Amino acid sequence: MADVFISYAREDRARIETLAALLEADGRSVWWDRRIDAGAEFTRDIERELRAAKVAIVAWSAAGAASPWVRDEASLARDLKTLLPIQLDAGAPPLGFQQFHTFDFSGWRGDAAGAEFTALRASIARRLGSAAATIIPPASDAMGGALAQLRRRPRFALGAAGAAIAVAAGLLFALQAPSGPPKEAAAQADPGAPPLAKAPEAVTDAAVKESVGLAVLPFTNLSSDPDQEHFADGLTEELLNWLGNVEGLKVPGRTSSFQFKDKADDLRAIGERLSVDYLLEGSVRRSGDALRITAQLIEAKTGYHLWSETYDRQIDDIFAIQDDVARVVVTELLGKLPQSGVLNPAAVGDVDPRAHEVYLEGRALLTRRQWPAAFEKFRAAVGLDPRHALAQAYLAVAAAQMTAAGAELEGPTGRTDGFDEVASAALAQAVNLQPQSADVLFATGWVAEMRSGAELGGPIADPAIINFYERAVRANPRHVEALHALVRGQGNSPERRIELYEQVLAIDPAHRSAQQNLLKQYSESGARSKASSLARQWLASGPEARAGPAAAARAIGDMAL
Repeated sequence: MADVFISYAREDRARIETLAALLEADGRSVWWDRRIDAGAEFTRDIERELRAAKVAIVAWSAAGAASPWVRDEASLARDLKTLLPIQLDAGAPPLGFQQFHTFDFSGWRGDAAGAEFTALRASIARRLGSAAATIIPPASDAMGGALAQLRRRPRFALGAAGAAIAVAAGLLFALQAPSGPPKEAAAQADPGAPPLAKAPEAVTDAAVKESVGLAVLPFTNLSSDPDQEHFADGLTEELLNWLGNVEGLKVPGRTSSFQFKDKADDLRAIGERLSVDYLLEGSVRRSGDALRITAQLIEAKTGYHLWSETYDRQIDDIFAIQDDVARVVVTELLGKLPQSGVLNPAAVGDVDPRAHEVYLEGRALLTRRQWPAAFEKFRAAVGLDPRHALAQAYLAVAAAQMTAAGAELEGPTGRTDGFDEVASAALAQAVNLQPQSADVLFATGWVAEMRSGAELGGPIADPAIINFYERAVRANPRHVEALHALVRGQGNSPERRIELYEQVLAIDPAHRSAQQNLLKQYSESGARSKASSLARQWLASGPEARAGPAAAARAIGDMAL
């Protein structure tokens, strides 16, 4: 039995023969009916080979789309989830197959080094579990061996039927309160620490050309239970954060993507607003333990659907689904072959999937500043599995915030247990489980800040608190909350505050607090042109964005604005 099955119409035999020969020369076992032009059908043999193949290439053309045999074989391949379609001419695939990403071979001339064959070869290698087409060199010494050095994407065009993908990663909640450390204080707190890793620089035109822009839009909750909305939001954030940490992908942060939640904006307009090449959207349906997650990739410029996949799994498979979609997006868009899990800065380890589900709901509530509800979700998550380090960390964050707000917690025995006691226990457990996690380090700094008695949202002078936020950014340079917090530790250094706010906006362009504070910093430092430019960008984000730009216009005397 062959690994690769090719379905085609006899009019296309010459090109299929060339394709099959190149795949065989690449070490693939290929089955294709060489006698199809003689009218031989061999239905039983064809079906046996098709069912055994791991990849079924279906060659669409005007003749192929009209062939009942090609359509039947394509239908079976679709059901077996082995379908890999290519397009040989300008005609569209038949109805029922137009939603699948299709490799465009209409201009291919049989060249093994051509972009078309290179892309197809890489996709087959991924599906067969082989890295033959995209071998990754080991991590270079210069990178300190952190992440495996992933290969740059091939320089082939991604047309309407071009390379595709879907989904993923991440957990970013915008705690818009800031904090941060002067360099001198950081040195005192941790003299042996390496220099603070810089977050992404403000994106330049040159940088944009070297990356692929992907926006992860909020997944839609299709469950009958409205509470599952928080689960869908949490899953979206986790995928977003995961993909945002992949070199070569430019992924706008949570605030930027979630501004389109529950809105019917044109997808092309969203792509233009966020300056991205692709949009990832999807839906989540939950019924008991059954989970259906659908994801699809859209080309922003045309609105054309390039790729879609539906995952019918149990809730226990939630981590596998996240891993699957993240690996697909990286491999298909960038030509990289990631190691499982290495790209996810929010990896939680071997924990109860039900605890993680509740944790995701808590993160979504925390993003909305619904502190009491978030606290209850995190407490429920650690009750299901105390080993969930991030649930423990954000339980501590929520409890510390409730303590600072003067709230009290009724204990199960009727006595009043302080939130501070809960924060201490949860933070100790989180540090014990994942002491170097960016989220655990951030939580440690946050709890210390809430306990310091300093004014909420005010300056930070304690070098120990500053050090925790710095270490969180070293662990994850896209940790917006830690970056935003660092600003408050900069004392009398407006240049450093501006630099940090610019880094936040490079990650999450629609972060309102960072926009507002950076406008103020620009105005106070006399950077009139920068303030005017930022105010206009803010104003262009929608009709609700008026007050901030108006205040900036008054401050800098920009009568046109």
